[in-house]
Amino acid sequence: MIRCPGDDVTEFGNIWNTSLEEIWCKSENFSRAGTFNCQCPPKMGKSIPASLYRKVIANLQAKYSN
Repeated sequence: MIRCPGDDVTEFGNIWNTSLEEIWCKSENFSRAGTFNCQCPPKMGKSIPASLYRKVIANLQAKYSN
C-alpha cells in the first residue's frame, strides 16, 4: 500500500499481511490528521513549483496584515 499515486516509493504495508487499520495508524497521513496544507512531498519541485507555498503564504500575509 502506497501513500498516493504521486508517491510510488513509500510503502506502508501489505494489506495481505497487515490490517488496513494498522497500516493507516502507522502512516504519515494519519499523523497529519487535523493539519491544514501539509503539502505533497512527492510533487514538490515536480508538478508543484518548489516556491509555491512560500509565495502563497507571502501573498496571504501581505493581504491580511493591513
